[in-house]
Amino acid sequence: MSPRERCIQAIALAVWATAVLPVQAQAPANPTPMLGDEGFSPMNISKNGYLGIDLGQARYSTGCGFGGYRCKNPDLAGRVHVGGLFNNYVGIELGYVHMGSAERAGGRTTAQGLNFSLLGRWPMGSWSAFFKLGGTYGRTEVTADDLSGLPTGLAKGWGGSYGAGLTYEVARSSALVLEWERHDFRFQGQGTREVQMTTLGYRYKF
Repeated sequence: MSPRERCIQAIALAVWATAVLPVQAQAPANPTPMLGDEGFSPMNISKNGYLGIDLGQARYSTGCGFGGYRCKNPDLAGRVHVGGLFNNYVGIELGYVHMGSAERAGGRTTAQGLNFSLLGRWPMGSWSAFFKLGGTYGRTEVTADDLSGLPTGLAKGWGGSYGAGLTYEVARSSALVLEWERHDFRFQGQGTREVQMTTLGYRYKF
């Protein structure tokens, strides 16, 4: 089984496992007020923040050069982030993303950057759905064989980003997250190209 297939299988198994966890039949005697009950306030960020780490796979849309060179996406990509909620439906996130190293034209193509996103959230009990919209300041590097015809070098700059996913709250301070996201990066001689990433992650709420 390839690393890609093992990663997909692990994500599917984790999501299935969380879906069959027992749900408590009764609510606590003194339930914590929902964020939405507190209203929209920047002060909520300090009380409803979280740290997260996500691992998965990325897919580059960059060129592979000429001559039949190997063209393979990374086996592992990921990100770390910190975020917070203004109320039960709106929040922000700041994170670092690394899309892994893709084999291209006898060399390597990498992309990484800092991302800032606005978060929209829809709670559904222990589950919640969300979408994100923001921007990424990225840094890319491309190396390749001289005969491949693929431009090489470093590039930096801003690009848009967006994504969506599902969150499952395992406990009061822990959650699992399945997420897909897309970031636009600048590549030397290739302009702006998208890099997509699908991850399974963990959040610790503080």
